[in-house]
Amino acid sequence: MTATEDRPSPPVYFHRGAGGHSWSYAVIDGFQAAFEALGYACHTISDAEDGAREKLTREALAGEEAWVIDLNGRLRFPPGVESIRKFSILVDHPFLRIDDLAAARPGDIVGLCDRSHLAAMAPVRRDLRPVFLPHAGPPAAVEEMAFGGRTLPLLFAGSLPAYAGTGQWREQNPDVPEEVAASIIRAADAMVSEAEPVLPALQTAFKDRSVDLFAAFSAATLVQFVEETERLAEQISRSALLLALRGLPLHLIAPGVPDFLKPLPDCWTFHGECTVEELRQRMARTKIVLNPVVKFPFGAHDRVFHAQAEGAAVATPYSHFLAADYRDGESILFVDPNRQPDAVAARLADLLADDAALGALAAAGKGIYADRHTWRHRAGEIATAMSGGP
Repeated sequence: MTATEDRPSPPVYFHRGAGGHSWSYAVIDGFQAAFEALGYACHTISDAEDGAREKLTREALAGEEAWVIDLNGRLRFPPGVESIRKFSILVDHPFLRIDDLAAARPGDIVGLCDRSHLAAMAPVRRDLRPVFLPHAGPPAAVEEMAFGGRTLPLLFAGSLPAYAGTGQWREQNPDVPEEVAASIIRAADAMVSEAEPVLPALQTAFKDRSVDLFAAFSAATLVQFVEETERLAEQISRSALLLALRGLPLHLIAPGVPDFLKPLPDCWTFHGECTVEELRQRMARTKIVLNPVVKFPFGAHDRVFHAQAEGAAVATPYSHFLAADYRDGESILFVDPNRQPDAVAARLADLLADDAALGALAAAGKGIYADRHTWRHRAGEIATAMSGGP
């Protein structure tokens, strides 16, 4: 459904929360621009200015229909505001947003960034309407730098792991019972090596020890398990990739450098943190963007799409969702540095030496992205859901 159809569409309000990261503002602003391009009347609600929210609430109480889109269910309305339909875009596992989801109204729609999260919603809230809404990204760049002129061979952006491997994690968590620690480690390994979603991986790991995960632990403890397992899996994946690439020219954008990576190789360059816009500018000068995120095996991290929007090639762990559209070696690079570190390093080195082949791969990835995975595509999916569609 678009605003150009016969039935008038209600106005759409986009919530910009206070104190948000530049990334969260880029996402909500990107969706607003996408809805405007589809012909919707759009407005912004800011926590810094209560007037818009109060006006919207008054109009809703008077029966005026409106749609509201926010991130992670942060925007809340008083009871009785029934004519406001709300769509909350969750950017993480629903267990990690359990407090915000607890405040949602029955019937609110929740967009989940990984298809496996649909099943995870049942223990959280059964009276909400979950839909699959993968991460997305900005419009594809119209003009892009030729690969021969790109000055950043490899780019890693994100938080760096504090340690390498599970042994250091166990040393830093000596008070965790052995049964729990072993199950978390096994689940994290399954996430990294088998593209297994976090909750099924935990259920299997505990079941093999004759423990029913949901019967044995409280909701608060389950949230801790999910958070810690995802964190460990990301540590394993990121550290394996970085250690595998110590001999290749890598640019790091991160808050700081952990001890296990010091001293940095001479061929690496550390840039510190940057804004989303600055990151996109660097991606436009990058040949291969590294995305070692494993927590969305039936979805994708938005870094994949931001990189493709700028015409860069992407190296990322296997994703069932991405594999439906992209082909390894043709439009994307699926890598497994945890099991094949030397092979990953050799493969990336060979591609960096062949601008023509790498440029063709990146162009194919960008084409698929532009056709299927921008914020405008997801805006159409949100509009369909909010107007009663599947």
